[in-house]
Amino acid sequence: MKDNTTKPLCSHRHFKRNGGRRRKCLTCGKSWTLRPKKRGPKPLKHRVAGLEKTFVEKLTLVQQARRSTVSSDALAKRHAASLAFLAEQPWPHEPPVDSLILVMDAIWFKKDEERYTVYLMGLRAVDEETLQFLHPVLRSGRESQKQWQEIVNGIPEETRKRVLALVSDSFSSAGSITKVHGWVFQRCQAHLLLRLETLCGDNKWTVS
Repeated sequence: MKDNTTKPLCSHRHFKRNGGRRRKCLTCGKSWTLRPKKRGPKPLKHRVAGLEKTFVEKLTLVQQARRSTVSSDALAKRHAASLAFLAEQPWPHEPPVDSLILVMDAIWFKKDEERYTVYLMGLRAVDEETLQFLHPVLRSGRESQKQWQEIVNGIPEETRKRVLALVSDSFSSAGSITKVHGWVFQRCQAHLLLRLETLCGDNKWTVS
């Protein structure tokens, strides 16, 4: 029968000061540093996963508060902290390497009676179905042709040269942007169907 010659782990029960916050075990001779304790509550990690309930499941903060023990005001503060944390991170999406299709749209909202517009753009390879979003751009005021032209020109030239077509709704500057860059213009299918439904009235069979 073989003897077990491995040494048991030291519990560092007997130690002495070794200068400052350093401590040294009298049994095994190992030393370590005592970290100072931070006062106050521990900082909460950013609950990025909690944003899915708002943006994916489409639940309001009031609805989420009813299903948990957290108030809607507390959830609003958590959302603000998580969004600020995400805004500081590097943009996770890279444009595809092949010939591209540029997809554009805009949404607007009001804050303190002032109107803002978020300009959204995404790039998709011609032979693929995955859309890679570019960094959204927030501007004050209404959606305008001048703003769209400046934002499109802000796309890196190397990427912009690989764009072959533009897909969007029928905003006023879509035609002029495609002419300047030599792109093919196609109206978004959802907006096209809505437009046809308006023209055809109640006769939905002619639309589908």
